[in-house]
Amino acid sequence: MALKLLTAINWFLILLMSGTLGFLSFALFLGTKEGKQKLLLEPITSFLERFLAFGLLGIIGAGVLVLVNLLINRAFLDSEISLKDLAIRSTTIVLGACFIGTLAFLIL
Repeated sequence: MALKLLTAINWFLILLMSGTLGFLSFALFLGTKEGKQKLLLEPITSFLERFLAFGLLGIIGAGVLVLVNLLINRAFLDSEISLKDLAIRSTTIVLGACFIGTLAFLIL
């Protein structure tokens, strides 16, 4: 029962993190309209900088999630959650959301 609950919490946190970072990489721009126009004139550089910045935040968030699960596995659970699968799954989903959000920022 505890393993299913922890898995559900993990999925909720992964989806929350990826949704938040995807939205922020799409919608967040702190600057003027002229600054955004400059970003759009250099799409490759802008894409890489924006994707790497939000992707790094996502990787850090996924790492914290895996670390918390490691501590919970060692302290409380008899049957452990696969940390390798959790790390790969969470990182892939979060980076995918950042990629889509950054792409939407430059296209729209």
